[in-house]
This record gives sequence, structure tokens and C-alpha cells, in this order.
Amino acid sequence: MDNSEQPGEKIVQYLDGEMTGQELRNFESELAVNPALQAELDNLGLAHTAVMHYGLKQQVAAVHQTMMAELRNESATQGRGKVVPLFRTVLKIAAALFIGGLLYGAYQYTTTTPAGFAKDNYQPYTISAERGETSKSTVETAYINNDYKGTIAAFEKTTTPTVKEQFLAAQAYLGNHQPAKAIKAFIAVLANQGAAYKDDAEYYLADAYIQNGQPSKAKPLLVKIHNDTDHLYHSKVTRWTLVKVDILIFKSGN
Repeated sequence: MDNSEQPGEKIVQYLDGEMTGQELRNFESELAVNPALQAELDNLGLAHTAVMHYGLKQQVAAVHQTMMAELRNESATQGRGKVVPLFRTVLKIAAALFIGGLLYGAYQYTTTTPAGFAKDNYQPYTISAERGETSKSTVETAYINNDYKGTIAAFEKTTTPTVKEQFLAAQAYLGNHQPAKAIKAFIAVLANQGAAYKDDAEYYLADAYIQNGQPSKAKPLLVKIHNDTDHLYHSKVTRWTLVKVDILIFKSGN
């Protein structure tokens, strides 16, 4: 981390998505070995999201500039005259963030549900017919045609399904609101020693657990995806995604 910048400033840049390239990699590497920095990031995350949600970012930025100017003036004069106005400004910002955080937290707690989470995060998996491909199974054909019921029917008649057929059947179960059966099929895919569909199955298995009212089983999968920058679905699992899962775990009790 650049020692010329305070940790708080780096965290705000990180939360705002202003870090890129090597700077981002260095910061995330330090997060992995610095518990104090990780704790500060966790503490600022919810307040930051609240500020973004209520459109206060510009106001806070303006106040921040005022604060920094007052800090510089106070440091230069070494007097006490600037301390009281600065302290009042800090209190106003703290109060605004605290109230905004409480309101936003209450709103998210009330509105975060398995159905809402699925609506925000689930997108049907799509495949297309490959050029030159002459033979497709009944399961594949039905799925390509967005026929979930036909996919399921064909799969359940198959005695020795391939990994691809298991994966597509799991997607069909999920799209047909049968998360328990989707879970079983995704687990079968992941039990296969090959790497095919591994990342996809992990992400959609987590979604199936959420839809099935088992957020505590989804959490480890989502944490793994969030921490693995090479995972295909890394960008889809943010820190706020994990906060919502924690809310679901708290509300469901499992």
C-alpha cells in the first residue's frame, strides 16, 4: 500500500471501484494478511453502501474537502479556533452516516428474501447449438429450446447421464423452481473429477441453496467465489452479496 495515503482513503477508493491493475492486486493482497485493515473495510462497507443508496456521495465529498481544508488550516496555525467548527462538522457527518446506515440497514433487512435474492442474482444459463455439431442428446436439445420440463423429462429417463446433461438438468430444475433437485444434480456435477462446469456449478449451486431456504450452505461457496479472482463468477459476488446472505442466514436461523 502507498504509505503516503491513509488506510481510510485507500478503502474508500476500493469501495468506489477506483482501484485497478497492480494497485488493486496489492490492496487485496494486504487485506488477506492484515486483519485490522479487513476489519476497517468491513466496518465502512455498510455505511458506504448507505451513502451510495441515498445519493449522498457528492455531499459527503464536498464536506470531506471542507474538512481537509480545515485540518490543513488548523495544522498550520496550531490554534484552537478551528477545532470546534471542525468537530461540529465531523459530528454532522457521523450523525448523517449513522442515521442513513440505520435506515438502509432496516430497509435491507426487511426486503432481503430468498426470492428477492434470486431475482437480483439469478440469470438462466444459456447455451447455443454449436456450428458443425451433428448430434445432440434429447436433454441438450430440450434445454437449447428453453424447454425446462422437456429437459427434466429427458434427463430422468437417462440411465447414465453425462456431466453436461447433469448440469443442464440442474439448470432446468432451478429454472422450474425445483431447487432441491437442482442441488442434488449440481452436487453430482461437482463430484466429477473433471473441471467441466465446475465454476458454473458452484455459482448456481449457491443460488439453489438460497432458493431452497439454506443460505448457510450457500455462504461458503459464495465466499470462495468472492476470494478467487480467477473464478468465472468472481465479479458477480460482491461484499454486499455476502452481507445479504448473512441477513438471510440471520432471518432464517440456518
